[in-house]
Amino acid sequence: MNENTKLQVRDNGPLMEKLINGDLSMLSPKERVDYYLWVCETLGLNPATSPFSYLKIRDKKTGEERITLYAKRDCSEQMRKRDSVSITDMKRTIEDDMLTVDAVASLPGGRLDRASASVSLRGLSTEEKARAYMVCETKAKRRVTLSICGLGFTDESEVPDIPGAEIITPKPLQGWKCSQETAQRILNAGSVFIEKGGDKEILRGKFESMFPALASTRDMNENQAIQLAEAYEAMAREER
Repeated sequence: MNENTKLQVRDNGPLMEKLINGDLSMLSPKERVDYYLWVCETLGLNPATSPFSYLKIRDKKTGEERITLYAKRDCSEQMRKRDSVSITDMKRTIEDDMLTVDAVASLPGGRLDRASASVSLRGLSTEEKARAYMVCETKAKRRVTLSICGLGFTDESEVPDIPGAEIITPKPLQGWKCSQETAQRILNAGSVFIEKGGDKEILRGKFESMFPALASTRDMNENQAIQLAEAYEAMAREER
């Protein structure tokens, strides 16, 4: 978040109150990007890999909407690596067709934390139960990771359980030969590089040096796009 944005936040009481409560609805698209980058920088996360995304929550009683960040899979993975988090124990219990997984995590200094997750097994086939076990274990691992790292964001595995919640998805990218996910990685890394003061022409030059026979990034196949995404992400990390 740049200095101008910080000043606008300090001078705007209602905006400051909403931000304290995690509501980004009053921020402009540019300010949301600034806030996103500021959160990633504060936590030591790589923003180019999209560790967070936006969630819109509607209050069913008042009809009011708020926009907040939620933690995606890459967030918990980066946090686990950053703080050397170890999952030391996993216990499953089933009661009244409800599966509960308790996960224990530890830090190198010896601190422990616990978190649990539950899913219903009622009416599920054998294959569906196997999938439910994996989902429940994943939810427990992510929850305990975010908890022991002191991160209060909602994990993406919890989003379906939030009443009135809707994930804000970006518009489909048209004309790309690679997957939408990889194309988004390229765009995210390029945006971060530019936000940090990098020049757009440097990005263009990198693409042309890697794939001189291609006229546009949209012409890349999946393998080429992954290579460019990794190159852009490295440039975004190095840019200061």
